[in-house]
Amino acid sequence: MSNVTDGQRTGYGLNKLRERYIRRAEHLVRDSEYIDLMNDLRGTWNRAYPEYELGGGGISPTPFCMPKSLHNDLERWAEESRPVIKQLASRKRTPYGNPWEGIENSEREVRNRFQNTAWAESDWADTVLALTERLFPEADFYNPLYPEHAATRFIAACLYADPRLIDDCGEYFLPFRVELRRQFGSDDTPYTDLSLPLYPGMTVKDLREAAPDIVAAVNARYADKTPDARIIALRGNGLTHKAIADRLGLTEQTVAATLKDANILTPENG
Repeated sequence: MSNVTDGQRTGYGLNKLRERYIRRAEHLVRDSEYIDLMNDLRGTWNRAYPEYELGGGGISPTPFCMPKSLHNDLERWAEESRPVIKQLASRKRTPYGNPWEGIENSEREVRNRFQNTAWAESDWADTVLALTERLFPEADFYNPLYPEHAATRFIAACLYADPRLIDDCGEYFLPFRVELRRQFGSDDTPYTDLSLPLYPGMTVKDLREAAPDIVAAVNARYADKTPDARIIALRGNGLTHKAIADRLGLTEQTVAATLKDANILTPENG
């Protein structure tokens, strides 16, 4: 097989992948079965959750693009639950005591009041996720926006209003770029490392465009491990220029210049 330079293969690269998503969406908004499906789902939702009625307007910048009224109620739920959680956190836990004793009723009252909100949140997320996976299957459309789905905004727009009202499908697909992903750790450590995902059809151009952001993210993540940071830290620990240079495999001139640029004056650099 002959070598193919970047950009020669049709459909390769993240820009081309986004174009494919948009063309697929343009087909769907003209497909009668899809239109009927989305209109039926909208009617079903409005009957089940009239307080979160769908019926036009732009999509909401919320998780899974859920209706803004639903998102507002979820925030109210969290706000009203906070005093109960705070009470619980302040209680001493013993092998013989129930830390919930005395506040179960408060917690239950808040939860019951927002029970329909919880169901609506779950149903909305399940519906949007199922539709994206069904209409943009992973085998045909790699999802570069994980953990969100690249088609979420488009699917939500079609649930909000009749798909035939969409003039420009492209506005519902965010730009696709190579981005570092965080490897999440414990509650005390928001994330432990970074990884670079690999995409089917990835091109040199994709990596080239992402390079500045990748370098910035890596430097931010490992800011305390860069040579400059280590020079400054070791100098703060009292090491001489020579000791720092020997330890880090640098020259004394590099150490002195770094400390001078950082405005850290010592007897050795004046």
